[in-house]
Amino acid sequence: MELTVPGAGMFRALTVSLALELEVLTEICPMATTGRALFKVRSSLDGLVYALKVFDLTKNDQGLIRREMVALNRQLSMPEKFPRYRCFFERDGLGYLLLDWMEGTPLSEAVRSGVAKGADEVRLRVSYLKELCATLSLVHKSGCCHRDIKPQNILLRNPKSPREGVVLIDFGLAAMKRSAVEGTHGFAAPEQQTQTGVLIDRRTDIFGVGAVAWWLLSGVEFSFFSDDDGGWSGLAAGVLRSYAPDVSERLERTIIKALSFRPADRHGSAQELGVRFAEACS
Repeated sequence: MELTVPGAGMFRALTVSLALELEVLTEICPMATTGRALFKVRSSLDGLVYALKVFDLTKNDQGLIRREMVALNRQLSMPEKFPRYRCFFERDGLGYLLLDWMEGTPLSEAVRSGVAKGADEVRLRVSYLKELCATLSLVHKSGCCHRDIKPQNILLRNPKSPREGVVLIDFGLAAMKRSAVEGTHGFAAPEQQTQTGVLIDRRTDIFGVGAVAWWLLSGVEFSFFSDDDGGWSGLAAGVLRSYAPDVSERLERTIIKALSFRPADRHGSAQELGVRFAEACS
């Protein structure tokens, strides 16, 4: 089997022949309209458990997949925050990406109580957001955009102690060809839904963090419609706090800015947004 192994330094990648057998332990996500599937597997080479992502190469850009592997592995040598990409191989029109299996609790499962009640609970949930911004900042510095920030793609190493690590997983959309509609409803930025002529960049991920923040504090997904003036109809100061009264005005303003309809009106970076979250709870 021919495998492409991401390299570092002067070597961008190394192709080797290797006898590799993978035992499928669990089908995590079946092949969907996006042309992607995810399996939990065990390798015959070392007996360790890995994640295996399968791509339909007619819907996913093979070049982007390879570049993503190399860029992230070169920049993000932090196994506590990111899965390390091990190899990529092709067969019968499908691409197979083997990467480290990340243990953790999805944010969607860790937070089940809906609205954040009380100052301590608000502070804890904002701590998740600050750690998410720190992790996302590293992704952006590597030259990549995630494009699918949502609770299911955020793993908490320890839900009671955010500083133990927030892991960002599933970079599959980062390798997909641009389509008219992409992302996950309730968390995707407007330029991912209808504005095909608008550049997707790190500010698209900023919107995703804002949408996660809205859901995390209010218990409901962000669901507003665009108006004729290029904004969100009905979104104004006080709306988030009507769901979550213990959210401060300053924190609400921070989240609403992240959710701006126009990318230019959002925070300029994940690092900046993380600072604003910290200031809002100081």
